[in-house]
Amino acid sequence: MFQGRYGNDSLNQALSVVGAVFLFLSMLFRQGAASTVLMLISLALFVTVLVRMFSRDFQRRSAENARFLAWWNKVRAGWNNLRTGTRRARPARSNPTFAERRKYKYFVCPQCAQRLRVPRGKGKVRVTCTRCGNKFELKS
Repeated sequence: MFQGRYGNDSLNQALSVVGAVFLFLSMLFRQGAASTVLMLISLALFVTVLVRMFSRDFQRRSAENARFLAWWNKVRAGWNNLRTGTRRARPARSNPTFAERRKYKYFVCPQCAQRLRVPRGKGKVRVTCTRCGNKFELKS
């Protein structure tokens, strides 16, 4: 049935959650214009999810999902910055090479989210964050 169809992705999941929220809100109001409008919005969102799932236009659906994920990652990064109260500086090279991953184990400071590395195979080590000075133990 789904062969040759686009299927489910992150945008469909988000639209389903938003549609369920609108459906729940429409049930709270029970009667009146507000309930009808919320119900119609939730119905439109669920129909959009179904149309996207059964679509055969992979390129278009993938582009829509990529735009959504780019926007969502910005929202999540902004939320994390508000939550932690810090703006993280982007490192020059964000991903370690294969040789570096073999030599070191990478961790994130639980207090300030600074990325730290520890030599592999040293057992339990006490790490001090270079940014905030937080001390914690890790198994390397």
